[in-house]
Amino acid sequence: PRGPGDGRGDVDGVPVRGQIAQVATEDLQGIEAVCTANALKYLWRWKKKGGVQSLEKAVWYINRLIDTLEKRT
Repeated sequence: PRGPGDGRGDVDGVPVRGQIAQVATEDLQGIEAVCTANALKYLWRWKKKGGVQSLEKAVWYINRLIDTLEKRT
């Protein structure tokens, strides 16, 4: 069974993790949306799945987003 503590619980039939990613990326497109959503995904699940490897993946997506934004300025 799904519960709110495992990141798969839902509100109005939509998974909580998906709602967070949707709100965080609603004004983003392309690589910005992908990197933001994936960083959130790995931060959300690190304790239950992946541990340090999930945190490293979150950092990778954050660094990729930073690099992308810096190249635009």
